[in-house]
Amino acid sequence: EKYKSLVVIIFSTSYNPDIVQMLYQKGAHYYIQKPAKFSELKKAIHKALSMTLEMEFIRPSKEKFVISMPEKTAH
Repeated sequence: EKYKSLVVIIFSTSYNPDIVQMLYQKGAHYYIQKPAKFSELKKAIHKALSMTLEMEFIRPSKEKFVISMPEKTAH
């Protein structure tokens, strides 16, 4: 009960829809799918932390639970 106010952000290199669904149902706030580039990882972590620091943070909907940064292709 004393940890109920903690924000839980899961970070993983894999994406298994069943696991993601279970984590959401158990109360995790965000799931970050690790991007290939470190710079994109920093952006994803920053995005998740920024959203949780907003005033009156509300747990996101299932559609906004997974944070993945789009991979940029080289030209």
